[in-house]
Amino acid sequence: MLLGRGHPGDGAIDLKSISARVLAAAGQDGFAEVEIFSQRVRDAPPGELAATGQERLARVLGPVPWPGAGTG
Repeated sequence: MLLGRGHPGDGAIDLKSISARVLAAAGQDGFAEVEIFSQRVRDAPPGELAATGQERLARVLGPVPWPGAGTG
């Protein structure tokens, strides 16, 4: 069960609402860290893992400000 988890947003939990409340209560307005326990995720090619992670975090937390994004 431990290594059978997915990316944030794969399940039915309202992570966007929960995350917003937790981050606001902690006074956090910067980066958030995510740790995923999943053999399927560990086995994914790095580029696919990064793209999926970015898409899912944007869905859950809103746009993700990646360093160097949009600097041309």
